[in-house]
Amino acid sequence: FDTHYRLWLNALPPAVLTELSEYYNHHELRAILKNFYDNRSIVFNGKNTDDTALTALKTHAIVFLKTLQAAFHERGLFSFDDLEHLAQSILKDHPAVTAHLQKRIRAFLVDEFQDTSQIQWEILLALVGKDWSRLFVVGDPRQSIYAFRHADVRLFTDVTETICYCNGRRVLLSANFRTQRALLYRLNSFSKMLFNDSAT
Repeated sequence: FDTHYRLWLNALPPAVLTELSEYYNHHELRAILKNFYDNRSIVFNGKNTDDTALTALKTHAIVFLKTLQAAFHERGLFSFDDLEHLAQSILKDHPAVTAHLQKRIRAFLVDEFQDTSQIQWEILLALVGKDWSRLFVVGDPRQSIYAFRHADVRLFTDVTETICYCNGRRVLLSANFRTQRALLYRLNSFSKMLFNDSAT
């Protein structure tokens, strides 16, 4: 990362460097670029913000991000985020592959569904196709902890409603075999202050 960062920095026109230095010092700039790279799918596809400085930096950073990504890919190095987007691209651009997988997989069981991200859902949706009777998801919105990895807890409610619309069933699991009743009561009482009815 640092080698490519220095090369990118040295290649920037003096006017751009002057502009960026008005907003960020060296350490801040490197940290933001690192964050951009870790979340590059959002940077590539996201809209500009109201933050003029951040929008300007993003515009200049796109070249750096794509160059760094290509350098890693050439060495056979792919992040988890890369693999998700590559899988999505294959399913989108190669219908024959998607059709082949749809025929081979008889059922889909997704545990911890509350921590599913939008791209993961799109991959799964491509594989499920039109036959939602093959889909079985398990989860608890109150246990969603992967927002930092782009998990979207709203998917749980949306997908549950669609499953029911497609003649599926929603089953509430009310029996607990690993928590004492008193502790469970306290936790449920506390969670009611944090979650609305859609999370139950």
